[in-house]
Parts: sequence; structure tokens; C-alpha cells
Amino acid sequence: MRNSQKRTDKKQTDWLSRNAVQKNIFVWTFMSIAIVNFAIFYLYVNINSFVLAFTDVNGKFGLDYFKSVFELIVQDGGSLGIALKNTSIYFLYGVIVFPLGLIHAYLFYKKLKWGNFFRLVFHLPLIISAVVMTTTFKYMINPDGPLGVLYLKIFNADRVPAFLIEEEYAKWTMIFYNFWFGYAGSLLLWGGAMARIPTEIVESVNMDGIGWSRELRSIIIPLIWPTLSITILTMIAGFFSTDVGVLLLSEGSGNSGNVSYWMFAQIKYYNDYHLASAFGLTLSLIIVPVSLLTRKILGKIWADVEY
Repeated sequence: MRNSQKRTDKKQTDWLSRNAVQKNIFVWTFMSIAIVNFAIFYLYVNINSFVLAFTDVNGKFGLDYFKSVFELIVQDGGSLGIALKNTSIYFLYGVIVFPLGLIHAYLFYKKLKWGNFFRLVFHLPLIISAVVMTTTFKYMINPDGPLGVLYLKIFNADRVPAFLIEEEYAKWTMIFYNFWFGYAGSLLLWGGAMARIPTEIVESVNMDGIGWSRELRSIIIPLIWPTLSITILTMIAGFFSTDVGVLLLSEGSGNSGNVSYWMFAQIKYYNDYHLASAFGLTLSLIIVPVSLLTRKILGKIWADVEY
């Protein structure tokens, strides 16, 4: 009897041991993909960029590329100075659109008439490939496109400008595109945060007779503040990487390029990894303390609310 019990216990132990080994193999097989990806595309890339920033093509240590970055920034009419200026303009556009998007998300949350239709119109670009959207937009602003024809009729012009090439129009065309096709992201994010607000809170507010503007300022914003603060922090941290579709639309024509495209151009057209790495490290030294300070300030405005 005892021997039979021992054999049974041994079989169970062996089965549990084999099961544990198989489970570990299964888990580590999938984790290894993420680990390899992190090691190659994050650790290696960042460490290599750090090394490239402080060395020249011969592997000699120095700060020459950092000096070159500073000279390019202060250079009158230089490409880097223009890219920084454009990046600031595009970022300012994002700051202006931020409260506008919040108000629109609130109006959708209040379920106004035709709200579902406009929500579909705004959200449709999110489910369409960026390449398709940019190609469609390029066609629309062509002389034969609907916006090109509309421009001729409204302004009684002789020709349709090359909106993505001529310097007078290029930057504002980029801003127009992002307002039209990139506006829905914030609406979706904030709309989801508002949808989580308990109905009991909203009903009690309505019973107190509080108006919409007061409800938005005193109830809605504090309740979704964690989402708003993360959005603001992400926007600040991504100041130098503000993407307005330069690569897919204008490719920097008409002095419309931003910092991200400038760094891309250094690699693709000039094969200058050292200068791009030095500039990237310089941006990191600027944006990291600014982001930490922003996070500290945002944390003191409203406390996080759990519901």
C-alpha cells in the first residue's frame, strides 16, 4: 500500500515537474522575442548613438559634432534653424488645438444632435492608412482636385499654387492637413476617458442645475485629469519629435521640414550618423529635465481620482 502511494506521489511529482518545465519553455520562448527586440532596437541603438555622438569617422573621441550642432542652430537661414522654427510652429498649433479638441470631445460626450455623424467624420481618418490619407490629400490639393478647383473659384485665381512646394503655403498646408486628418486622435482619447465617468456623478450635477461650462471646468476636467496630464506630458516630451507628415507630404520642400525630418535627412541624404546622434543627444539633455518639471507641475494641479 505504501509502495503504491509512493509510486503515485512520484508520478504526480514527475508530471508537475515536466509541466513546470514546459510552462517555462513556453513563457521564455515568447519573452525572448520581446527581449531580443528591446536589446537590438533600443539598447544597441541608443548605446551606439551615444558612442557616435562623441566620436568621429575614425573613432577618435571629441566634441566636434556638438560644436557643429551649435553652429548650425545659430547659423542665419540654416536648415537646422528653420527646422527648429517650424517645429515650434507645429507645436504651437498643437497647443491651440488642445483645448478645442477637449471642448469637441465634451460636446460629443453630451450626445448632441448629429453627434454620431460628426464623430464618424472625425474618427474615419484613424482607421485609414497614413499613406492612403496623404496620397488622397495630395490629389485633393492638385489643380484638378476638389480643393484645387474650389481655390480657383473662391479666390478667382489664375492657377492653383503648389501648396506643398512653395514656401508661402507649405507650412500652412501641413498644419491644415494635420487639423483635418490628425484631429481625431485626441477626441477618441478624451471621449473614452469621459465615457468612464460614473453616471451617478453626472446625474447629481444635472440635479444641481450646473451649466455645461461649469460642469466641464469643475467636474469633467478634474475627473479625467490623469488622462489630460499624460497627454500634456507626452506632448511636451515629444516637442522635438512633433510629426506633421513632412516625410509623406512635402519632404521638406518649401522650408516646411521639422526637426524629425532634418535628422532623417542627415542619415538618408548625407549619411552623417555622427551629427544626427550628437543633435539627438542634445535634444535629450534639453527635453528630459523639462519633462520631469512638467510632470511635477501637473501632479500639483489636481490629484488623481479613482472611480
